[in-house]
Amino acid sequence: MDWWPEFEKFLFGLLGAAIGGFFAYLWARWTAREQEAGRIDARDKQLDAIVREVKEVTKAQQDIQSRFAVGLWEYQIRWNQKRDLYAALLGTLTELEHVWQELVKPETPPESVEGLMKTEAQLRDRLHGSVGLARIFLSPAALSSLRTWFEFTTQDAAEMYRRIVTTQAELVEAAVSDLKL
Repeated sequence: MDWWPEFEKFLFGLLGAAIGGFFAYLWARWTAREQEAGRIDARDKQLDAIVREVKEVTKAQQDIQSRFAVGLWEYQIRWNQKRDLYAALLGTLTELEHVWQELVKPETPPESVEGLMKTEAQLRDRLHGSVGLARIFLSPAALSSLRTWFEFTTQDAAEMYRRIVTTQAELVEAAVSDLKL
């Protein structure tokens, strides 16, 4: 039985190689798993950083949107104030125009003149009351037109009527420009 020791060496060599291969396979699987776990951890850390950045960007975007919304709201409030003020001023000037139209007519009875003058005084007072807000909200062109109106004094009814019409036209131009119509 000469071949048996040779066969035994071969069998142990083969068994050793199989066991070594099996452990090498296990070692490779374990290191591959560790490498994959390391990659997953690295990816998680990158995702955490990305999530932090996205949160920061989202917060910044919300801050910008909030500021924009507040600015838009303030703009709309100012625009509404201007519109209402221009409408009130032009409405009062239109009423004054009608009063002075009646005063210009030669056929206006003298008893009506006194009532028309009271109405005219009330309308002037209403215009004076609007000047405070006008200084805050209206354009320099509108303020200049109003200033010219208040500085204008005459006893001539026709001249007063022309001045009212001129002031109305100037305010309309200022309103169109100021309100961006």
